[in-house]
Amino acid sequence: MITGIAFTGYSVSNLEAARSFYEGLLGLSPSVVVVGPPEHGLVEYDLGPSTLSITNRLSFLRPSPSGGVAVLEVSEMSVFAAKLERQGVGFLVPLTKGPSCLFAMIQDPDGNLIGLHQRG
Repeated sequence: MITGIAFTGYSVSNLEAARSFYEGLLGLSPSVVVVGPPEHGLVEYDLGPSTLSITNRLSFLRPSPSGGVAVLEVSEMSVFAAKLERQGVGFLVPLTKGPSCLFAMIQDPDGNLIGLHQRG
C-alpha cells in the first residue's frame, strides 16, 4: 500500500547551477551529496518528513518544464517572496492569496516548476 511520498525528484542539466539555485537562492541545506566526475551527481534536501532530490547522473532523465512540481512550505511567504524578487527570480505565478494559503510559482534554471506555499 502507498502511504505517502518518498521524495520529489528533478533531473537537472547543470548540478552546480541547480545547487546555486536551491542552496543559494532558496536557502536549502543538503542532507546527501554524491558528486563524481564530470560534475555528475545527486543532492538531496530533507524538508520535514519529505525529501527533494536533484540529479544529473541518470542518462534516461531529462529536465522538463512540463514535468511535475514540488511545492515547498514557507513559513514567512511575503518576506521570502520579496527576497527572491530582489535577487532577480521571476515568478510564473506571483504571490497570490487563496482561501487557505499564500501561493507562488517559480522555476529552477532548467525550467522545473517550484511551488511556494504558506498555510493559513
